[in-house]
Amino acid sequence: MSTTVPKAGSNGQEADPKDNIEAIKGMRRVSFLMKIRRYDGAIRLLQQLIAKDASIPILYYELGDCYVDLRQYDKAVAALRKAVELAPTFAMARLDLGKVLMQVKDFAAAVPELERSSRGSAATDRRPVVGERLHPHWPHARSHRAVQSGAGSQS
Repeated sequence: MSTTVPKAGSNGQEADPKDNIEAIKGMRRVSFLMKIRRYDGAIRLLQQLIAKDASIPILYYELGDCYVDLRQYDKAVAALRKAVELAPTFAMARLDLGKVLMQVKDFAAAVPELERSSRGSAATDRRPVVGERLHPHWPHARSHRAVQSGAGSQS
């Protein structure tokens, strides 16, 4: 069973698998580089692949993962947001985006992403992940959201 990556903005048509051969080969190399913790090399390769085809969400997702491993959270947030923008039902990208936002203590932005990730897509998420298992700051984010919604209703 072959899988093709849908192109963003292509009227729902799938990309020609031949167009993705280079991306697939590149992703194998990226996976290897990440496995041996050569994140700078993986980032360079991902940036080259993105320059050739900026419509493939998984490239941004993997780029975000590299930046997380390097603790470059601002860059990770930007890459993961782009992945979610290109593929709104990409539950794992939303989950990772929520976790990174929690890491930088942007609870107001993290909670909606984490909630959306738990709804996810049946094709990508078979087990919703909720509660404290997501991140140690989850209870703080929930209370932050409750305080914000309470403050907004009292105005």
